[in-house]
Amino acid sequence: MTTKEQILEILNPKIKRYLNYSVDDLKKILEIKSTAKNINSLIISKVIDLTELDNDTAQFLSKNTIFKTINLNTNDKLVESMSFPAIDYYDMVKNDWLNSSVYKYFSTKTIVIFIFKKTDDDSKFLGVKYLNLSSDELNEVFLVWEKVKNMVNNNALIIGGKNGFSVENFPKKEDNLVTHIRPHDQSSLEGRILLPNGKRIINYCFWLNNSFIEKKLNEGD
Repeated sequence: MTTKEQILEILNPKIKRYLNYSVDDLKKILEIKSTAKNINSLIISKVIDLTELDNDTAQFLSKNTIFKTINLNTNDKLVESMSFPAIDYYDMVKNDWLNSSVYKYFSTKTIVIFIFKKTDDDSKFLGVKYLNLSSDELNEVFLVWEKVKNMVNNNALIIGGKNGFSVENFPKKEDNLVTHIRPHDQSSLEGRILLPNGKRIINYCFWLNNSFIEKKLNEGD
């Protein structure tokens, strides 16, 4: 049995119980009182409930999966791209692609996408997409990673913007079919990330393009 098949075997029985329920109904069923913006993530945490699993199974899921939620609009369109952990520039500079944390992250993990869809006055939980990036898709991520690495190594980042810490020439969504670089900070006012050259910038991360995710949702598993 492959790693992905094991993941499906663990998660699918849990997920099937809650398909097509509204967010309001799921909050009642799962006894969630919160009105936080990340309510969908709180719901999924309760649905999966790692505390119900034995230690080995919980560790297996933690090692091999990334849980993400998306919210389609009423026209089945995804507006938001999907963010991932902040870029580690020191790891990027010292490693080649195959030894980089970005490659290891995207090449070894299954992205479990929990799909919600907006309705007139609520949202509904529609199901799950299990996503593993193909070699061609990983190569697209590599092209962005390599460009950022070269920019850092060559002191070619254009840093400025209103806050003085924004990078103005990172790869954008229209530059790549799969991924782009965007801020990861809640607040873009702080230059909290120290680069190898001693300059400071706001927190950035890789984002999977909303258009790419939409395309994958329309493909069969």
